[in-house]
Parts: sequence; C-alpha cells; structure tokens
Amino acid sequence: MLLLGLACATTPPVDATAAAQGAAAASGAQVLAGLYRGPCLGRCPEYQVLVFGDGKVQWRGERNVAALGEAWGELSQEQLAALQQLFLEHRFASFAARYEHLDTTDMPLVILSFGNKMVRHAHGDSGAPKELTDLEDAVDRLVGTAQWVKGPEQ
Repeated sequence: MLLLGLACATTPPVDATAAAQGAAAASGAQVLAGLYRGPCLGRCPEYQVLVFGDGKVQWRGERNVAALGEAWGELSQEQLAALQQLFLEHRFASFAARYEHLDTTDMPLVILSFGNKMVRHAHGDSGAPKELTDLEDAVDRLVGTAQWVKGPEQ
C-alpha cells in the first residue's frame, strides 16, 4: 500500500512508502488501511495512522497532537472486520483518486487508503462527496485516534 503525506495542498508530496514498509516488516503483516491528516493554516492536527492486517495500529503524530512521534495500538478481530465493513458501506472503491480542486484554501489534505486504493481529499474541495469525509471521521473513531490527538482523557 502506498500512503503519501503533504505539508499542504500546494507543497510537493513526501513519500511515506518506506515508513509504511518498515512498519509492515516490524509488524509482520500487510497494511490494511491508512489515514493521513495534513496541516492547515490554523492548528489542525497532523498525523498518520496505519492499520495492519493483524490488528496492529501505528500512529505517527507530527503537529498539533497530544502524542508526537510514534505510538502503537491494537484492534480486535471484530474491530478489523468493522473497519473493512466501513470501507464497503461508504463505497470507498467508487471514489475518485483525487478531490483537490481548492474552492477554499488553507484547509487540510486527507489521504485515505484501503488495500491498494488511495484517495487524496483536499478539504477545500466542495465537490468531494460527503460520504468521503464521513468515512475519514468513522475511521478515526473506530481506530481511536482521539487518544493520541487529544490525549488519554478525551
């Protein structure tokens, strides 16, 4: 799986493939899904989370998050099945690869991946389907990123 990160929608992408491959090798499992949230003009949380087929979750907090750097979590088999179901229910396979027309600037870029498909979603693109934003938020909830974004008390 390929997961790319951007500093903002106008900056060249940074290839995070090597980091994902290294994490996969450490976990011994393939990456199932990934979510990257990039920075914005304000204090948007910037992070990447990878979910592996064995349930391991790798967090990498960059800016404006409680947990900077790397952290690990784990999903149960039921949560992994629920994650896969989320991507099916939200018709992830039907989304375009890019929603990057910037109607509003200085909004974060989100890169969501599942299996071999990746979708780049600039939150300033008013033409992006609401279901994509809903899926991004649902992945955050299911994976439990709030513990790293806001801290353990959230």
